[in-house]
Parts: sequence; C-alpha cells; structure tokens
Amino acid sequence: MPVYEYKCTACKKKFSLKMAVSDMEKGKPKCPKCGSRKTEKLIGGFFAVTSKKS
Repeated sequence: MPVYEYKCTACKKKFSLKMAVSDMEKGKPKCPKCGSRKTEKLIGGFFAVTSKKS
C-alpha cells in the first residue's frame, strides 16, 4: 500500500498516511494533530511498503 505525505494548512503539521488509491477518492484525510480536513498532499518521492521479504 502506498504512503502519502500531507500537510495540514490549519496547524502546519506534516504527516504520512498509508492509503489505498480507492481511499484517496473518499476525500481529504483528517490531520492527526488538530482534526482539520484542511490538508494538502505534498509532492515527493513515491515508495511502497510491502510485507514481502526479499
């Protein structure tokens, strides 16, 4: 599942969330610090977290 970086425009907190692509279509995530939905997705590198060990 991909990890996305967000920033809350209300309190300026940056946070990461593991979300499926279908979860992104449901709306903006809540800030874990203040609970606001005034969040914006940050542009950054992409990496996926998997459970398979190599």
